Amino acid sequence: MPRSSLQIALLLVVAAVAWPGDAEARLAPSRFSQLLRDSELICRGRVSQVHLDGIRRGHVVVEIVAVLKGTRPAGPIRIDYSGEVHDMVMDEAGEERLLFLKRSDGGWTGTHYGRSYWWLVPAADASLGPVSPVKYPITMLRFDRAHRHMLRPARLGAGVDPTMQASHGIVKIEKMIPLSAVEKAIADAASKRPVAR
Repeated sequence: MPRSSLQIALLLVVAAVAWPGDAEARLAPSRFSQLLRDSELICRGRVSQVHLDGIRRGHVVVEIVAVLKGTRPAGPIRIDYSGEVHDMVMDEAGEERLLFLKRSDGGWTGTHYGRSYWWLVPAADASLGPVSPVKYPITMLRFDRAHRHMLRPARLGAGVDPTMQASHGIVKIEKMIPLSAVEKAIADAASKRPVAR
C-alpha cells in the first residue's frame, strides 16, 4: 500500500474512533431554565411498575406524589425511555424521582434527553427535606446564574450510598439540590421573574 494511502486509512480510523456520535451530540449542555420552561409536567413520583425491554429500554408506571408544575393526571402515568447510553433509567420499583415530563404518544417522556428523572433521597440535614444528588448526566445541565444557589455540597443521609451506582460505573457525588430550591425556581418561573444568564 502506498504511503499516502496508508496515511489516509489511518486518518479515517482515528476520525471514526474519535467521532462522538449522535448520542453524545444530544447531551450538549442545556439550561435549567429551559428544562423548567419546556416541561409540561414537573412532579414527584414513585415508581410502581418497571417494564424493561432489553437492558435499558423500557417504560415505568409512576404514582404521582405531588405536582410542582402542570395539571395532575388522573391516576398513575406511563413514562417511556429510550435506553440509549446517556439516557436516565428508572429500573427499581419504589424509588422516588423528581420528573420533568412532556406528552408523548398518549403517555409521557422526559423533557430533555438524559436530564429528566432526578433521584430524590434524604439529606443529612433533615430540614432540607428530599434532595437530588447531582451526578451524571445531570452534571451536563447548565445552571443559570440565578439558580446556582441551588447547588449545595453533598451531605446525604446515612441510608444513602454516597457513590450510587450509575450505568457507566461508580460516581462520587459532590453536590446536591434540595427539592425546596427546585420548587422555588418553578414558582419564580411561573411569576415570570427574569432569569440572569
